[in-house]
Amino acid sequence: MTNTSMTADPNLAGPTGAMLLDPAPNTAAAAAKATKRKRPNALEREDGELDDEGRPHEGENQGDAHAANPADSTPPAHQGTQAANHPVNTYQPNNPHAQTTRRGLPPLEPSQSRIAYTKATYPRVVKSLDGLLAEIMEATADAVRANPDKYIALLVYGGGNKVKEENPNLTNDIENFLLGLTIAGNERIRVVDPPKRDTDKRGEFAKPHILLLHHGSPELRAYLLWYQTFAFQIEGRKIAFSALRFDAGVRPWFITDIVGRAVCDDPEAIREGLTTITSALAKDTEFRNHVDACLAKVENPRSIDERVQDTLKSFEMYSMRVTNKEKKETTVWQLFANPIANNGLEFKEWLRIITSRRYIIDEIDEMFIRSKNLKPYDSCAFCKSEIHPEEQCPFPLVADWKGPIPKDVRAERAKAKEEAAIRNGARERGNPRDGRGGSRTTRGISSSNSRARPY
Repeated sequence: MTNTSMTADPNLAGPTGAMLLDPAPNTAAAAAKATKRKRPNALEREDGELDDEGRPHEGENQGDAHAANPADSTPPAHQGTQAANHPVNTYQPNNPHAQTTRRGLPPLEPSQSRIAYTKATYPRVVKSLDGLLAEIMEATADAVRANPDKYIALLVYGGGNKVKEENPNLTNDIENFLLGLTIAGNERIRVVDPPKRDTDKRGEFAKPHILLLHHGSPELRAYLLWYQTFAFQIEGRKIAFSALRFDAGVRPWFITDIVGRAVCDDPEAIREGLTTITSALAKDTEFRNHVDACLAKVENPRSIDERVQDTLKSFEMYSMRVTNKEKKETTVWQLFANPIANNGLEFKEWLRIITSRRYIIDEIDEMFIRSKNLKPYDSCAFCKSEIHPEEQCPFPLVADWKGPIPKDVRAERAKAKEEAAIRNGARERGNPRDGRGGSRTTRGISSSNSRARPY
């Protein structure tokens, strides 16, 4: 499956490898950015130890939102000679879900690490302040909000009750890993499991999903936030976490999944679908008033039409094939936009207005917005992304991944390995003397889409 992209502003670059298309002629407010997304190949990896049976579905898309997500939100740090060995991702799309780690100038590398870990460029993890602090005791959450720069959130891969029960040494293991980086000023670091707001929630993947890093030096903070994700093993225990800052200005762009008879992989259909949504919202009184009220608080006076038009320019829509809850492959459209809310309540209202409308492409085809409890697939309980199922999680697909591997990913790999063996057997029977009968990749076309879609 190939990738296609549309953008509302032809002067803005889209994700790498995406083809830009002109806006649809029947909307003055926005056009469409649409990408057909390819399921990651099920590469062979060492089996992990976690599974996800019986996990509850829990959404994460809440929180404060009052400024555009910065493409580079890592703190500055002085560079050393070793830092030049790491490529810097100079291009980053506006959509934070399409950004990657290693944004901005690289920090100073530690001289050594006592524990080996996976070094790779990962998708950026986008979590709001409220999303990170969900289900943490209010007094602790308030302390973090009051002094966010004193702490770093360590979002545990597969975080929840089960991973802590299976590894009672989790906080000590992560603390020892951080000490093993031998970065100056880390003698007092503490990794803390924050107290829960409700201790009765016993789901395997129940929130909170984070640990708190306290007393990290500026050098350690810079290093952790630049790399973001760390996967390692201690005495056979497979551990991974993503280091995130507590930032009230970071918020998800993801709005909703869309299904319906009109939903397919055709770029023209995706363009038409997004045009239908943006055209309807441009005329929607409640949406217009909400945009006007939010932006009036943070910018100079201008007309409501100008504010609505600029807001709709950030709308993007992508097509992705996912495995639904019935374990069948289906196509969904995913809607993204830069939220214009100044706080969590305005952000929830933004989502409510957009997702509560009916969008009809013509008299026959209707697009159905799926709320979280009606999603056609279970969101990834391991990396905590809302926009892909567990078996399509990109983290275990990186080279030399040392962290846990979800059960569904292992199943996908076993299936792919079996199918490859069958294909190879058929090819050998058809070409007993050599392997020239296999398919050949078209010159100049790459199957890689590592940065051509949101994470």
